[in-house]
Amino acid sequence: MLQWPPILAKVQPHQRVQVAKRGSGTFRPVAAEQHHAVELHRGARGFGFSIRGGREFGNMPLYVLKIAEGGPAYLNSNIHVGDEILEINGHSTANMSHQEAIQLIRQSEHTVQLVLRPQN
Repeated sequence: MLQWPPILAKVQPHQRVQVAKRGSGTFRPVAAEQHHAVELHRGARGFGFSIRGGREFGNMPLYVLKIAEGGPAYLNSNIHVGDEILEINGHSTANMSHQEAIQLIRQSEHTVQLVLRPQN
């Protein structure tokens, strides 16, 4: 039986994983979706991206909202505006508040590791 929220394993770039979605109180498997891991190194002004979403916004998933031109996220070709953030430094973002996500990112001294689901 599938577990909700899914426990996300460490994934490599372009690795396909099986996920589950809720439906009418039951779980149904869905086609494998592509997730990828991204590691960003802190620049002079941070990691160069901002987020939106979180538990306090109707349990909205966390997404990449903006990418700062010239920043670490901008220079990385694997992170884009609209990507859903599934993990931050190994912590699932399921049911995470916006503030908790910000804290995890800010606590990252030199690098932040994200698992992202590209926007469709």
